[in-house]
Amino acid sequence: MARLEQGSLLLMTGDSLGARAAFTDLYERLVDGEWMLERAQYEFFAGQAGDSIGGMAARAAGSAGSSQSTLADLRAREAERREITERLILFQERAGEDLAARISRAGDGALNTGSRFTLESAGQSYLVSLLYPVRGEGGGWGLLFDADYLRDGLLRPALEEYVDPATSDWVVRGKDGSAILARDGSPTGSLTLNATLAGNFPPWLIEFYQRPRSPYRRLFASGQSIYLYTFLLIASILIFGLALTVRAVTHELELARLKSDFVSTVSHEFKSPLTSIRQLAEMLQGGRVPSEERRQRYYDVLVEQSSRLSSLVTNILDLARIEEGRKEFRFEAVDAGELVRDLVATTQHRVGHEGFVVEARVEEALPPVRADAVAACGPRARHGIVT
Repeated sequence: MARLEQGSLLLMTGDSLGARAAFTDLYERLVDGEWMLERAQYEFFAGQAGDSIGGMAARAAGSAGSSQSTLADLRAREAERREITERLILFQERAGEDLAARISRAGDGALNTGSRFTLESAGQSYLVSLLYPVRGEGGGWGLLFDADYLRDGLLRPALEEYVDPATSDWVVRGKDGSAILARDGSPTGSLTLNATLAGNFPPWLIEFYQRPRSPYRRLFASGQSIYLYTFLLIASILIFGLALTVRAVTHELELARLKSDFVSTVSHEFKSPLTSIRQLAEMLQGGRVPSEERRQRYYDVLVEQSSRLSSLVTNILDLARIEEGRKEFRFEAVDAGELVRDLVATTQHRVGHEGFVVEARVEEALPPVRADAVAACGPRARHGIVT
């Protein structure tokens, strides 16, 4: 009464902030149960304090939002405390006889060790834990648990902490089978496990669901994945071996083609000088050369074609040495112009008797290049300069 009058006097003197603080403090003390009041007394003082805070919020535009928020929080707390109080009052008025009957049916042996059970009375369920009886008085000491706190304050944090949301889901069901607690809406996946609390107290059933996984993840995570890994390993080895085989066969076919082309080219290169040598030799042997001058020219052609054959044989032997790794080249600084002229001269000797003329036009003062002049032009044409 004094606190209510204090707020009214502050409001009359114009101290709205002090008045709001006084009414708010009064309302908080009433909600927290600081005084033992009858229902009518509580309703009167709580109504006066709440109406005063609401009226001040409506008149004061600057602090209306803060006052309304404070009033809403206090009324939410009041509603929660009212529900708890109503359940306790109902338990005192209606469940006393049911609890006494339960104690009398339990017997001294069960009560000496204590017991926990769910008491159904007047449409309400109460979680009761009896510690020990009071001898000769037909009563006993015990605890009445807050089911909402056990559910939301203890069970939910434990499930959210220890159950991985990426792979599992869960639902807590009451005695009637309805869901009283869940992570997010309806569970997904297949039901894999049911569990109850120790002693079935509270009488709740916890269902655990395994979330559906992708087929690939399920396959790799299953116990048969070792067979898949083995199959993939064998398949990889076979594919790698097949790739090596195809590469080797392709390489061998390429080598066979190159060898075939080489044999064809060499056969042609051998056939041309051999044909010339045989033809000129038959003409000389048969005496069908009309003059000494022509005979001498035929001798020169024979020597030239023989030298060409010798060069071909040397090149073939050099190629064999290169494949065996026994061929050594001697690189040195060579005049590029002279190297080209030697190549032209060598070619001219080979085709001159057929009426062809090969000319070379080389710029002066070309820089030297590193080359093996003997391998390029033969032993007869070697013009090198060392720098």
